[in-house]
Amino acid sequence: MWEEMMSDEWQLLFNWGVEGEDYSIEDGRLVMTQEQYENTLDNNWIIQNKARAFFESSPKKQGWILDGDLAGNCWEPGNQPEIVFGQMNDYDKEFLAAYGYQKFADFVNPPIELAPYGEAWQIDYSPVDVDHQDFLDIQDKYLPELIMTDPDNFDALWDEFVEEITPSATVFQEFMQEAVLAEAHKVLDNE
Repeated sequence: MWEEMMSDEWQLLFNWGVEGEDYSIEDGRLVMTQEQYENTLDNNWIIQNKARAFFESSPKKQGWILDGDLAGNCWEPGNQPEIVFGQMNDYDKEFLAAYGYQKFADFVNPPIELAPYGEAWQIDYSPVDVDHQDFLDIQDKYLPELIMTDPDNFDALWDEFVEEITPSATVFQEFMQEAVLAEAHKVLDNE
């Protein structure tokens, strides 16, 4: 049942409703009239037309539709750029239009492209747990001291910190470097 509910067809039905009745598609974009969008916020309409309790408690697709004819649209109507723009006051619309934008998030840099093998924080570093914990303990001990120390004592304390943290930091760094390279090779070998 959940596999079927996660299909694009059901996710569109739960999020957007019935095409032609609750929304329409224009040039590949999911759009709603003002009245249709206001219905999605009206509790009486929701009770009569949505399985809200079921859907909110179920797994769902969120964010952007990534593939197919509707790629580039949002799963949720309230996040669709055209709808967000349509709900803004005239000042905000003019302000954004002056920059060629439709939402304030356009001012933020796009997300970075993730490495094909994932992120380093996902790597299981349990083989070097002891060294990693030593690194964290030494860091937790010395960094506050370094921040609060008298400037005349900083260089000596820094040298002590570097000497104490270097062995565990080196083990952890070498392990992580090898793990990242191994993951990268797996991806390249599968291409």
